[in-house]
Parts: sequence; C-alpha cells; structure tokens
Amino acid sequence: MQKYLFIIFVLISNLVFSQYKLAGKIRDSKTGEPLAFVNIIINTGKVTSSTINGDFSIVSNTKITTIECKYVGYKNKKVAVSSSSSYLNLLLESQDLHLQEFKVVAGENPAHRIIRNAVANKKVNNPENLSSFRYKSYNKTRLAMDSATHLGDSVAEDSKLKEKTPPVFLIESIAKKTFIFPDINEEIVIANRVSGLKMPSFSSVVTQFQPFAFYENVITILDKNYLNPISKGSTKKYLFRIEDTLLNEADTTFILSYQPREGKNFDGLKGIIYINTNGYAIQNVIAEPFEVGFITMKIQQKYTFVNGTNWFPEQLNYQLIIKNYPAIGLGTQINGEAYLDSVELEPELRRRDVSAVSFRIKNGANEKDSSYWELERKSPLTEKEKRSFYFLDSLGEELSFDDKFRFFEKLMEGKIPIKFMDIDLAKSLVSNNYEGFRLGLGLSTNDKLAKWFSLGGFFGYGLKDKEWKYGGDLTLFLNKEHEVELLASHKNTIEETAQSGLNKYRVSSFQANTYIGFQKDRVKSNSVALSFRALRYAKFNVSVTNSLFSPRYAYQYKSDDLSSAFLNNTEVEVFLQYAFKEKLAENFNQRISLGTTYPVLSVAYARGMKGVLGSEWEYNKLEARVDASHFFKNMGQSHIRLQGGWIDRALPYNMQFTGFGIKTGDLSVFIRNSFQTVTPYEFAMDKYAVLHFSHNFGSLLFKTEKFKPHLVLHQHVGFGSLSNATDHGLVSVQTMEKGFFESGLQIDNILRINYLNVAYLGLGAGVNYRYGAYHLPELKDNLAYTISLIFTTN
Repeated sequence: MQKYLFIIFVLISNLVFSQYKLAGKIRDSKTGEPLAFVNIIINTGKVTSSTINGDFSIVSNTKITTIECKYVGYKNKKVAVSSSSSYLNLLLESQDLHLQEFKVVAGENPAHRIIRNAVANKKVNNPENLSSFRYKSYNKTRLAMDSATHLGDSVAEDSKLKEKTPPVFLIESIAKKTFIFPDINEEIVIANRVSGLKMPSFSSVVTQFQPFAFYENVITILDKNYLNPISKGSTKKYLFRIEDTLLNEADTTFILSYQPREGKNFDGLKGIIYINTNGYAIQNVIAEPFEVGFITMKIQQKYTFVNGTNWFPEQLNYQLIIKNYPAIGLGTQINGEAYLDSVELEPELRRRDVSAVSFRIKNGANEKDSSYWELERKSPLTEKEKRSFYFLDSLGEELSFDDKFRFFEKLMEGKIPIKFMDIDLAKSLVSNNYEGFRLGLGLSTNDKLAKWFSLGGFFGYGLKDKEWKYGGDLTLFLNKEHEVELLASHKNTIEETAQSGLNKYRVSSFQANTYIGFQKDRVKSNSVALSFRALRYAKFNVSVTNSLFSPRYAYQYKSDDLSSAFLNNTEVEVFLQYAFKEKLAENFNQRISLGTTYPVLSVAYARGMKGVLGSEWEYNKLEARVDASHFFKNMGQSHIRLQGGWIDRALPYNMQFTGFGIKTGDLSVFIRNSFQTVTPYEFAMDKYAVLHFSHNFGSLLFKTEKFKPHLVLHQHVGFGSLSNATDHGLVSVQTMEKGFFESGLQIDNILRINYLNVAYLGLGAGVNYRYGAYHLPELKDNLAYTISLIFTTN
C-alpha cells in the first residue's frame, strides 16, 4: 500500500508542479537579423521579452497554446503553439514607422513625463556614479565581408547562401573590469583568442565602439557626439512616443520610440528605449544615428536590477556596417557582443591596487585551451563560427598571419621590421625647407634581439644644404609598468632654432616649424635622459644635455658673428605632462594614450649650467601650457590653449622664444594653435603669453541633405617682450609688448569627395586677419588664406 501511495504522490506532485517550457529565436523576416527586446505575450497573460540576440525562454505552470510578438516598427504576430513544440523560430515583418505623423491633439505628450522622470533619476541610476564596482565579461566580435544586400543576415546558418559566404573573422576575450569613482578604470584581458593568430594583441579596439552606460548627456559613437534622448531639455529636440506598456508585478515598463523632431538641426539618435518605473531607470535601449552615412552603427544595451539596489548593464552589443567597402556591392559588417556577470557593487577597493593602465592583456591570455572557452563562453559559437576558427587558424599557420600582423603593428609605430632590426621612417624620410629632401636611413633594434634595450642610429645627406647628419642612441627599458626608460644619445645634425622645451618629448605631436622653418642651427650634442610615469597621470622626463650649436643663418650677438662659431651650452631640463583621467591601453605591442576629457598641463624647466663641460651660459627658463577641449551640447566643440614662457637673463637668439607663426605664402594649410598671419620668425621674446581659441559649430548652424558645411571661429592673442633686443643683429627681434590680435573664420566641408566609400574627404577654406598695434600697412599682408581637410562619415 505504501508503494502505491508513493506512486500516487509522485504522479500528483508531477501534475501540480509540472512546468511547460518554450524557447526560440525572433528575427527580421527579410534580413534574418535577431530582434532584441521583442515583447512576448503567452495565452496566460505572462509577458517577457527577447534578449539582445533575439532569444527567448518561457516557463509556465499552464500549458502554452499561443504566443504573441509585439515590436515597434514590425507587424504584430500571433501563432499557435502545438503540444509537441519546444523551440520556435519566429520571423517578424517590418513596417514603416513614421513618428512625424504622431501628434498630441490636446495637452502634454504623455511620454514627456516619463522622460523627465528618467532625466531626474539619471544621477542615481548611472552605474558610473557608484563608489566602485567589479565585473567579469565575455566579449565576442565577429567581422565578415558579404554582398551589401546580405549584410545583417547573420542567421540561417544551414542555408546554401551562408555556406558560400566567406569565413568570418572572430575575436573572443574574457576580461575583468574594475572601477573606482570618479576616474579609476582598469580592464584586464585574462583570455584572448583571435581566429588566424596565435599572438593576438588588439582586444581593446573592438570594445571602444560604444559607451559603457547610456546616461551621459552626450553619447559618442564613432568619435561623433550625439545628444542623449535622456538629457535635460531633450523633449524640445526629440519626438517621443509611447509604443507599449508592460506590467510586471509591482513595476511597469514604458516602451518609447524616439527620433529628432522635424526641423531641428542637431546630431541626434533614433531608436527604442525601455524605462522601468523602478527608479525610472533604463531597462533596455536601442540607438543609432538618425542621419546615415557610409557607416551604419547600432548599439543595444540591456540592464538588470542587481542585488535589489541598482540597475547595471547586463549585455552590451553593437553592429557596424560599411555597405560598400572594400568594394561597391561588397560590404563589411562587425558585430560585437559583451556579456557581464559576477557583478560586485561598491566593493572595498584601494586606488593603489589598480594600475594606471586602463586596458592591458595579461601574459598567457592567448594560451587558454578549448575546455576553458567552453566553460566561460556566454554565447555559443555557431557552426559557421566554428568552421571559421578552424579554417582561419589553419590558414594563419600556413601563411604566417602572426608575422604579417607584427609588420602591421610596427607600421603603426612608424617602423618597418626586418628580422631583429626596425627601419625608423621618421628618421629615414626627412624633408624641410632648409635641407630639402634628406637621403638617409634610421635603424633600431627590436624585441627580437632584446626586450630590455634598444640600440639605434641614423644618417642622412641633405640635397639642399649639402651636409651630412648622423646620430646614435641606446635606450634601456627599466620598468614597463611605470614606463621607466633611460636614454643616452649622440647626434650631429640640424635643428629648428629656438625650439620650445614643451615639444621636445612629445614625439607624436606635429610641429609645423620643423618642416616650414628655414632658420636652423647645426647642433652637436650628447645627452642622457630618464623618463618615467608617476602620480598615475604624470609623465616626467629629466635630461642633461651638452650641446655645441652654430646658427646656419646670418646672425650677430653683441656684434660678434656667430654663423661660423660653435657655442657651448650644458642644460639640465625637467619636463612634466599631467593629463588627469588619461586612459592608457597596452595594445599593438605598445602603450597607447586614449586621451582625456580634462585639461592637459605641460611644464618645461631648464637650468643652464655655466662651467659644466665648458658651458658658457647660466640661466633659468620656464615654459607652461594648458590644452583643453570641451563639447557643448547643441553648440559644438571648443579648443583652447594657454601658453607662456619666461627667461631670467639675456641669451643668444636661438635660446629665446620664437617660431610662433606659420605663414609662408599666400595660401597654406590651417594648423591649430598657431598664428596664421605671422611669419615663422617675425617675433622673438624672452617673456611671452599666448592664447589660441577655436570653436567648431560643425553642421549645427546650417545643413542640407548634400551640403553640410562646418563653421569654425578662431581667435589668437599674444603678448611678449625681449629684455636685450639691441644685442641681436641681422635677425628680426620684434616683440608683442602692445598685444597681438588675430581672428579667423573657417568653413570646412564645403566640397565633399567620396573616399573609398567609407568617408567623405571634406575640403574647406578660411581667412584670418591681424589687427591692433601690429597691423601692417598693406591690407593683403594682414590676411592669411588657409585650406582645411576633414573626414566625415555622413
């Protein structure tokens, strides 16, 4: 009897607690693209939604007989579910969505109250306002080339069409992210896999396409700034519409569509946003630029309520499509997926435990085996992706993809690798107004010979000045984490006269006077320099240099002709660059700065050491500079540079401050932070202060479908003096004591040229005018005409 009672109990329990399960995937009927956040309603009234990848899973205590799908921009679809069905592939038909046809007849648009509540709660809901957090993420990026008409069709893996398409390029990574408010970010890739490569090193590139959270007033996509629909005053710019309302226990989710209002000229987005009444937080969001150019990009973000306290990103996806690159009709598509888990909110973290490098790949990250990936992978590989890994890994080994990619990495550094040596292009290809073209070669050893040092040198012969130049250097890499390097160098070459100490150690910065300048000094020097990073955001360089220099232009100092004599100078210099919140990434086999939104401070102090190694000069020289850039909502981008210098005593001309101007003819290329109407050596000073300001309105003031000019305003101001003006002969020693003023108007993007179906090369023109105390008698001499080149994707 007990056995029968047990069987009856099991049968009843199974009947009472039995659950009905249904899973599936929802896609676009034309493209096959997975549809994110589709509202799914079953016959019991239970509501759920698809994931970012279009997947759904339903568990019900009641038999599922029907399922209805509702999605903005698509026709509603209701299907019957048979008792034998456990997995459904559902295709939705798209329909045109015209928000401009929607009008609020009376009263306020009900969507505006929801948006205002979301804006009021931004500070609380933004995860980057937490004191700290940690999480682990699985990232997958898929790159494929296909017919432009098939882009987006990432499904139907078993179709004949997909069997014929080229293999996809895949990147997988596992990363751990740490954040400490307000500015500490660290992402460490602990596992990394790239199809075709054994030593991948560029995981950060594919994770930089979209913001971490959709709460900043300005959303940056592909380096362009867009007004966030969840920002103050957005209801005046965007048209919102409530598309649906979902009830889920105590909370309600409002589904809103948005796009720029007709007649409003600003850089806006379009898409769908889900606002949950639990804190009026973003639950899901889909966004893409309203104006589509050569490159189409869509971002999708899904948030979850963690620990019953805060909303936090759960999945971050993006899709980037270039329809006609690399060729007309053959496009490129990049799909990125990021799955976040193991989230810890506000753990106790110490700033000193977090590296100054925002992104780096851990040693051994590329050595994980297949069992590790099967365990950690959050998004299973499709059959095509598996075939692609196998095919490209085999092909990569056969064709030495790693060696080819190493060549590409070195080329980004301006070098060409040849076994254990690199050809330094910057020292091999030299051209300027003084030398003309220099025939020569620059070489340095690379890490194939040794990772802890580099030995280099250069030589060259100027075709115009008919002189040889040469030099050599040895660099010791003492500490990679703190960028500690010791450099010893010798050179016998020509250099720009009176070059700024602020530019000596910024190798990547473009210095116009290096190329357009014609007053050069012959310099024989020996130098020792120590550079290192400290205080997280500060970069130091301390050097001792002994130089013999001789002007290669007619010059007299205190009536002595110095054009054939060598002057001896020993100088100790300290250079500091402080970039608050600067983001650094270790990628492409080098440490790369991703920049900062805060002002950057640069300071150079030099001390002349008279009597040391025969030096003839004793002085103090100080220069400082602040560079700042800021994007103003609905107004565009401003750039400002404030710079000044001071020398405490009389020195020869080539140790003063000069080279403020770039005007060399009737027409030149505009160069920011320079005086456009001033010739290179028109002024010389031992004390100065200059201000360079520009504001780019972009196309916010005027725009049509085909004509999108960018209006840029410039203002340059300078003051300066020279205490020993009568000591200098045969050169210009005019100063700016009365104040120099110059204003400019520039219109970029007047003429747009299609560049490889990826971007437009925009040609522009500008005019600059000098006025005030240093206004010249002839009007034409006060004007400088410039041309400009910019790239845009729409």
